[in-house]
Amino acid sequence: MKRPIILQGEPFDWQAGGQAMESAVGESGQVNWRAAAMADPGVMRCPDCNVWLWREGQKVECPHCHTTFDVK
Repeated sequence: MKRPIILQGEPFDWQAGGQAMESAVGESGQVNWRAAAMADPGVMRCPDCNVWLWREGQKVECPHCHTTFDVK
């Protein structure tokens, strides 16, 4: 998994994501879906080379083929 080159928008806050991950499942085993959703930015694929990227920013550049595209 690669990180995109962010041209517009904010990167994912990996520190906050790690903290949310710690709260994703409570001691009773109950899933905290809000925390779980905040722990992971999701993924996307470059429309040209299909390399997998973390879903960050609003307009990005693929670090592999340098295609620029809008994050949907």
